[in-house]
Amino acid sequence: MKLSSRIAVWTLEEDAVRVALVATGGKRPAVLEAHAQTIAIEPDEQFEITVQAIQSVFGNLKGKPAAHVLMADSQQSVARLLAVPFRGKRRVAAAVTFELEPHLAVPVDELTVDHIFVREVDDESEVLALGLRTQELAEQIAMLNAAGISIDGIGLDVAGLTALLNCNRGKSTGLHAALHVCEEYSVLTVTQSKTLAYFRVVSCGAETLESDPDKAAREVQNTLRAFLANWRGETEVNGLTVTGARPSNDVTQQFESGIAAPVTYVDLLDDVRDSSRLTSDAKAAPFMAAAMTGAAMAASGDGPTLNFARGELAGGGAIRRFTGQMAISGVLLALLLCGFLFYSVTAYRQRMAEIDVIGDEIWDLYTAAFPNSQTVQGGRNAADKGGMMSLRAMESDAMNSAGPRGNVSLDVLTRPTLLSLLDEISKSLPGDQVTITSVMVRASRDKSQEVVIEGDVSAQAVGAINAMFDRLKESKNLTVSFDRPRTSIREEKATFTIVAQT
Repeated sequence: MKLSSRIAVWTLEEDAVRVALVATGGKRPAVLEAHAQTIAIEPDEQFEITVQAIQSVFGNLKGKPAAHVLMADSQQSVARLLAVPFRGKRRVAAAVTFELEPHLAVPVDELTVDHIFVREVDDESEVLALGLRTQELAEQIAMLNAAGISIDGIGLDVAGLTALLNCNRGKSTGLHAALHVCEEYSVLTVTQSKTLAYFRVVSCGAETLESDPDKAAREVQNTLRAFLANWRGETEVNGLTVTGARPSNDVTQQFESGIAAPVTYVDLLDDVRDSSRLTSDAKAAPFMAAAMTGAAMAASGDGPTLNFARGELAGGGAIRRFTGQMAISGVLLALLLCGFLFYSVTAYRQRMAEIDVIGDEIWDLYTAAFPNSQTVQGGRNAADKGGMMSLRAMESDAMNSAGPRGNVSLDVLTRPTLLSLLDEISKSLPGDQVTITSVMVRASRDKSQEVVIEGDVSAQAVGAINAMFDRLKESKNLTVSFDRPRTSIREEKATFTIVAQT
């Protein structure tokens, strides 16, 4: 996700402190401000001198950054392309540190590790694992904190260069290499469909490229061969992009003759608005300028996602923002809980009121039906919630009163009404198909209620009577006595009789 923001990118070198305020989120990033200050190398007082330089540079910033990012040097990093033997980004993230440890010459505990998910191959996941020495980062974080700056993230210059190059190249598939040239060294990267899959710091810088292009080409080509030897899939690189340097024509022809891929030359700062604010510092141009601008893009989600600000390196800015977000979330959760409790209490009271109304109605029916009952004469029990006690007392009085009056069953009260029976019959025997001539309701021998239905239908539609009879058998209020209706055909008319019990 590409976010619009103002991000201050910091670099702390042995002899200089730099900051660039970059606006991200637009079609092109823009350098709003850039400040730098050289410092004297005094080992005994290096910490204090650097803190003073940071404060001085920070005081020159006119704009207010939304976030501060420290950009680390890729020369101080280790990078390995690993094949993790399972899928799932969450599981892979938990295993990267352990998978990287056998490939290190130093204890993994001394490094802060992050990774870039490259792709899935068969049942494995390929990731680019990167590590930076925790102690060196902690010292730089301490300097920034002492100067009053809380770091929100720690990026890597190679991630920034890749972000800016991806912006320049547009859509891209397959393997593509890039040689980002600095004065004394270069960074060779390989991307797979814009995803950073590999990088290595090579010794050929701008001076070597100009003075000995054959040597530079050999080093680049050998590095690419070593990468392809361990890469599963494509067997060649689609092209090589050179940034940060534009040699003379003779040099470019000699260099390109040693590269087994098309070579193009790009100025990454062409896609950066007001990049001259960064390149005014000759030492920062153009490698450092492009890396700092790209680091802001990557931090805003528009590039390789790397952040080494974790654990003890998490800055105060991240902690404060997290604390603020947690406080806001806590308030919202408390409001939501209060609203839920209010709704629950209101709904409970409403339901209890409805239950009381139902109980009152049952008691009124009871007193009207059995005014001389001892229970009615004694008054309603205070514990009669919802009229349940009144209903049981009314059933008891009804059973007691039914005995001497001819053993009347309470089933009479539960039988369906005549209207409900007629409605059931009309649905099962629609008038547009049959003509109902008679419906009789009578008592059967077992004192149940019997319904006799008689009707006419055309002789051609006799078969339809069976289908309608089957629908009537599915009725909840009627039980049909026979498997088929009794029918008789006379001339062109057929009559039928159906007997059912309720």
